[in-house]
Amino acid sequence: MADPEGTGADSASKLTPSKPTSDGQKPPVNIQIKVGMVGDPAVGKTSLMVKYVENRFDEDYIQTLGINFMEKIIALREKTVTFTIFDLGGESEFNGMMPLVCSDASAMLFMFDLTRRATLQSVKEWYRQARGYNQVCDFPH
Repeated sequence: MADPEGTGADSASKLTPSKPTSDGQKPPVNIQIKVGMVGDPAVGKTSLMVKYVENRFDEDYIQTLGINFMEKIIALREKTVTFTIFDLGGESEFNGMMPLVCSDASAMLFMFDLTRRATLQSVKEWYRQARGYNQVCDFPH
């Protein structure tokens, strides 16, 4: 959706106005963006999140039990953008937690492993479920 106030955020992100500065300058704008990540087990969801947020990669696989989340804060001119990334464990036993990851997310990442074709085929089901829990993202049909 368009940004009528020129803040650089769409309607799915949350804007938090900052207090005016003592020197009369325009206060920075804080933008919060929730990103959900879903996909089959062991496709790299947590690895991608950790690489983006902490710029490191763990060789060892550790299964996500439930939900992991991390924050990445980026300063852009007078704006501070906080990405909160939610990573849902890919095992079916965690499907009940999917609304926590998907609801109110500004963006969804559907992850798969190129070396395992079945994980790509599963994206259709992950996509279908995410659309049901999220009224914010503009999902293509």
